[in-house]
Amino acid sequence: MMSRLAGSLDQPMAERTPDWKNLPTGLVEDIAGQLLNFDVAEHLRFRAVCKPWRDCTDNPRTGNGMDARFRPRNWIVLCHCSTPSCRTLVNVATGGRANVEFLELATHHQLGTADGLLVLANRRSNHVSLLNPLTGAFSWIPPLTIDLDRAVNVPPICGSSSFSSSWPPLKPSVINGAGIDDSTSPSTLVLCLRSSAPSPATITGCTGASPSSAPPARLY
Repeated sequence: MMSRLAGSLDQPMAERTPDWKNLPTGLVEDIAGQLLNFDVAEHLRFRAVCKPWRDCTDNPRTGNGMDARFRPRNWIVLCHCSTPSCRTLVNVATGGRANVEFLELATHHQLGTADGLLVLANRRSNHVSLLNPLTGAFSWIPPLTIDLDRAVNVPPICGSSSFSSSWPPLKPSVINGAGIDDSTSPSTLVLCLRSSAPSPATITGCTGASPSSAPPARLY
């Protein structure tokens, strides 16, 4: 017994080190799922370890990147004074923080956040999009239209029901709040305008992968 034990201890360290990248697929999936339930950031760190682990775990950027499982719900986004495109991400549960440069903010206003996602509006138009600050997934919101049956103080726009670039650009000062309705398929982004905005109402837009493939949106 002692001789066998001594022989095993004499083996080089490289021979006794577990082959982590070749863990059973089921075990990797279970660990990734547990980490995702705790925090999407931990899931991302786990996937970054090696390619075999990425191959058998869910990619948060697949599809339109708006999978509810990968939303950074425990994270808040704070403006950073050093540059307009920099934001400080803070995890309110763990205290973790990181400074991140978002190139999208060079051409977009940040209207607010919805379920951890950045709500952005193009500075030259009213085109709205969603950005996951942790995964980098970017989702376009299709052109907004007005549901005239449920509209509140919506002014006529040349007889059209389209919420287009002819309206004043959406800016943070006109947004009272934002949220995501997951009871629809695909999910719906809801923007609530302030009473001082050109049209006190609620904008809704279904999330989509691209302007061409996204479903229609509406304003009510």
